[in-house]
Amino acid sequence: MMPLRGRTILITRAEDQAGGLRDALAAAGARVVVSPVIAFAEPDDWGPADRAIAQLETYTRLIFTSANAVDRFLDRMDHLGRPRRDLNPLDLMAIGPATGQRLESRGLSVERSTEVSRAESLLDLISLRGRPERERILIPRAEVAREALPGGLRRLGAKVDVVPVYRTVVVPLSEEALGLLSDHAVDLVTFSSPSTVANLLAGIRAIGGAAALTGVTVAAIGEVTAEAARQEGLDPDIVAPRATGADLARAIVSHYTGG
Repeated sequence: MMPLRGRTILITRAEDQAGGLRDALAAAGARVVVSPVIAFAEPDDWGPADRAIAQLETYTRLIFTSANAVDRFLDRMDHLGRPRRDLNPLDLMAIGPATGQRLESRGLSVERSTEVSRAESLLDLISLRGRPERERILIPRAEVAREALPGGLRRLGAKVDVVPVYRTVVVPLSEEALGLLSDHAVDLVTFSSPSTVANLLAGIRAIGGAAALTGVTVAAIGEVTAEAARQEGLDPDIVAPRATGADLARAIVSHYTGG
């Protein structure tokens, strides 16, 4: 059964994260065009992260907001010669199943992982656990990100250090993808983060911006990304229940099969 046969799907996710989604959609028969509109680079200044890594023992909790933050932070620890066992006394938490799975794949035990990739869901967990005002929490993340989590934790009384471990950079849309969108030859576009929404729309400004996606099915990897799309005037047709590539692929197939 090839439920996506004859459909052209554009993936805007970063190249090194697009493989699973691409393969799942292709296996269902889609013509898949991968044109990343974001990539990840080192932060402009490693100083804040390096200082936090040097004083890990002063923290009670470490919160990861993405799989990319996991990789960048742990790789930086390795670079500085800080052994992974120094994380054992800390409670490790993850926003979203993909982030929790990445921690476990790198040999770390996760105290709690949220099923929903929203900071608010983690805030609810922490507020129910007792005395957040006694916590000192480290959040390694992108240079630019939502302030819901650190702001919410501080309102609960926790001491919070946010340190950048990567930055998101813009990648121009490929000529192939731009041509397909210009010719109205794309059936569906996937968004994996608010940055992919903003960058794709910027990349197609010359052909009408959001208007160029009229008639194109919009699929978002989770509610945060879906909300970012709505703020840009797009109404997602598909929102994956969990922010993973596998869940997004299943949601797309289900959309077309009526499952």
